[in-house]
Amino acid sequence: MDNAQQNEWWSSDNEYFSHNSLGSLIDAEGLGASDTVYHGRAVPVKVAQLIDASDIIEMLGDRASDLVGEAADDYPDVSEEAHTELNALLAGWVAKHCEPRCFRVVDVHEYVITEGDVA
Repeated sequence: MDNAQQNEWWSSDNEYFSHNSLGSLIDAEGLGASDTVYHGRAVPVKVAQLIDASDIIEMLGDRASDLVGEAADDYPDVSEEAHTELNALLAGWVAKHCEPRCFRVVDVHEYVITEGDVA
């Protein structure tokens, strides 16, 4: 199930958006009229938001510097082509082994439950 396919998600605490309808949230949380809840739009998490070639390249430089000090000042010197190749490799690996199934909720708005919502 791809949760991000649902466009709108609801939360009672503005942190964990686990309900795809207001009615579901009201029923699950025992909410009533005048309670404040939050709703927003789901956006899938993309691999590039989790890891990037720059992360790996920077880590290589940091570890080399830790091991040999100033001798690693120019390491690694990676071309743009190599950077792009590593990004593609990382994206392929993540897609194969651990594709993100989570989503971020954006455009969050407060909503005050009405009597009509509870009915």
